[in-house]
Amino acid sequence: MSAHSGMADVSLVKYGSGSIDDDSDSLNKATAPAMMQKVKLDELFAQVSIQETDIDTKLSSGDFTGALRTYDDIYAELTAVPSARDRLENTRSKLTDALNTVTMTPLTVPPATTAGKAFKTAFSVNVSFISKDEKVPLAGFPCTVVHPAVTEDGAKTVATETIMSDDTGCVSLSAPVPKRAEKTTVIFSSRLTSNDEILQEFLSDKINRGEFSISLPYAVTANTKHVSTVISILDFDKNGKAITSSNVSATNLLKPMVKNGFRPVGMADFPKQLSSGDDTVLLKTAKAQFGTSVLRFICGTTHITSLTQDDAGLWHCTLSLDIAVWDLSDDKKTYSTVIIHTETGKTEFAAIDAARKKSTEEELFEELLYNL
Repeated sequence: MSAHSGMADVSLVKYGSGSIDDDSDSLNKATAPAMMQKVKLDELFAQVSIQETDIDTKLSSGDFTGALRTYDDIYAELTAVPSARDRLENTRSKLTDALNTVTMTPLTVPPATTAGKAFKTAFSVNVSFISKDEKVPLAGFPCTVVHPAVTEDGAKTVATETIMSDDTGCVSLSAPVPKRAEKTTVIFSSRLTSNDEILQEFLSDKINRGEFSISLPYAVTANTKHVSTVISILDFDKNGKAITSSNVSATNLLKPMVKNGFRPVGMADFPKQLSSGDDTVLLKTAKAQFGTSVLRFICGTTHITSLTQDDAGLWHCTLSLDIAVWDLSDDKKTYSTVIIHTETGKTEFAAIDAARKKSTEEELFEELLYNL
């Protein structure tokens, strides 16, 4: 009996539910995937170490595009690995530190030209970075360059180009010969990108702050100075009454136009038509008076929208100009603008006079110079 009982006991221990052998098999089955996972992570981290070394090499040589591309590979591999978060952040910090040494500065800005004539020089900026405490020209830096252009039907638009910096760190744009007068900017900005949202936000912020972006003035004056022109501007006084005894604003605009070579140019009065605001009547009356001798008609009104005196006794006048330019050969409005301008004077008259002079002789003339 005791022998039989012993066999029964052995059988239960060896084959029964919850036996030692069964526990060992389960442990092995659970351990194998964990070990495989550890091996895979070790292999991944080994590969990442090689990539991190590659980033160091590229950053030291100024290959920021290549460094960011390698970083994006690391980001794709590690972003879903919780234990690699610190490692990813350290690599990102290494990149942002290096990118913070990059600077963009203006290099050449051509002087204003005339529509139909090429700019004398290119528009260009210089890109550099700090390597071993020295400022080094940055070659191969990708930039987006946005510059003015004209569509096939003559409308103003913009064109976008991707230009890389050369071996001297220069990013240069030889602008097309301008077809129209215009005053705007040529914008150079970094084209560096990353799939990492945090790093991309960092790059975008640098552009928005002007660290990775530069605007250069682009000025093209009108080549239509010899188009026959007449100016008619009706001024209204502080009470909203039309002034018919003088042509202050029209005269103020006429002076700089004559000084800058606009010929022939003169003035005419159309107080009723300008007061009515009816363009059809105004153009019909003007063409009846001018015949075919005038092709360009600059007309509009000025109103005093605010006239106040401060505690110090100074007067402040805000003037509103509503101006249009018409091509009388086909009754087409070629340009229009509304200008709001404020000036200060010791007297009521001085403030009004200064506002009329500055808004027409300077601000309005400059707008017309780049838009006729």
